Amino acid sequence: MAETDTDNAHPPLTIASALTPVRAIGIFVLECRPWVLGVLALALAIVRNGIHFDIGTVDFVAGARELPAPLGWFSSSWGPMLVGRITGIDRSVWAWNAGFLVATLAALTAAVIVILRKPTPRHRMAVVLLACSPLPAVLLYGVGRYDLFLITGSALVALSHRWWAVTLGALIACSSNPEQSIVTAIALFLVSMAPRFRAKRRHALIFLGIAIVNWVGVSLWFAMYDVEASRALLFPAWIAQSVSGFVYAFPISLYSWYGALWLVVLFVIGSLTGKSRWWVITGLLLLPGIFTVTTLDGTRVFVCVASAAALFVVHEQLHEIRHGEVATLLPSPVRSGPDPGNVAAFAGIVVCAMIFLPSLFYYGFNGEIASPWEIWHGLGDQQYKAWDDLVKLVMRNYLGLEP
Repeated sequence: MAETDTDNAHPPLTIASALTPVRAIGIFVLECRPWVLGVLALALAIVRNGIHFDIGTVDFVAGARELPAPLGWFSSSWGPMLVGRITGIDRSVWAWNAGFLVATLAALTAAVIVILRKPTPRHRMAVVLLACSPLPAVLLYGVGRYDLFLITGSALVALSHRWWAVTLGALIACSSNPEQSIVTAIALFLVSMAPRFRAKRRHALIFLGIAIVNWVGVSLWFAMYDVEASRALLFPAWIAQSVSGFVYAFPISLYSWYGALWLVVLFVIGSLTGKSRWWVITGLLLLPGIFTVTTLDGTRVFVCVASAAALFVVHEQLHEIRHGEVATLLPSPVRSGPDPGNVAAFAGIVVCAMIFLPSLFYYGFNGEIASPWEIWHGLGDQQYKAWDDLVKLVMRNYLGLEP
């Protein structure tokens, strides 16, 4: 009798019961108020990556002050410097960093608002994917750089259907980095060569044409002022150090390209067949990967140059998933109770996978792995030392111990 009572108190573990907490997470994500999900997504992006001010900010501030004359290779990022000059944030490095931090957080907030305008299950999951993707990582690991312009412009090109929005996005992206914007456009064009994505080919060509014109214009601008400081001229000096940094950080360097989004990218590639699959592999992996391994800056380079192609392909393919297909992704014993279609259970699994897969960032010039909250080292060093001195004083004077 006691044995029977024990069995009733502790029913056998089943797939359905094991997924109960995961399903609860999925239900929360799918049913909570959109603004709550948006705030949590923004907080998640910040907590996963921290906030880092780029050491190169001083160059961009100096370059903005010298406009209309170019000062060095960084002057080819004319968009951020022009905005900095117009808004007056070039008056100090602190003002520049503060202005870019506000702009970065505003861009992430705007993206969340746009996605959640229609808070469907698909859009709710898209917000989670965005928060856990490497896009916020790059934006938050380099506050003060031009990456905000390149990624924002690439997103407009990738997700817009109107030619004027594509043109505006291309101009924003190209104003950030002439060389990277050309590679970004080529990656999108390679993806559009896939029969599945040929509808994007015209937009990719518009992007590529603007990128080439921008590169020529910047080159002529530099020549007019007798400035020989193109990033391309530094390529031979960077390549060996960059390859070494990638190898030193491997396999974390490879993982950091897409981070938690590798699961989604591999799923998308696997959902394609024939020529479409190989064109997409070339545009999403091979071209951005080669450019990243050979150009020094590691994770941020890959994410920037792959952003347009990746956003477009992932958006298009995930849009093709029918809700009924989710029910076949988990075993039949789960299909009962409040979630017979497995939608909440599947959503919970994806959310947990995205959250617990770490966001990693590596620097290509030395292969070092960044810590999300490494800024705390500088802020807390004095407090640590004061506490350490106090403890040693107590141990020596009151406990008779020599620390």
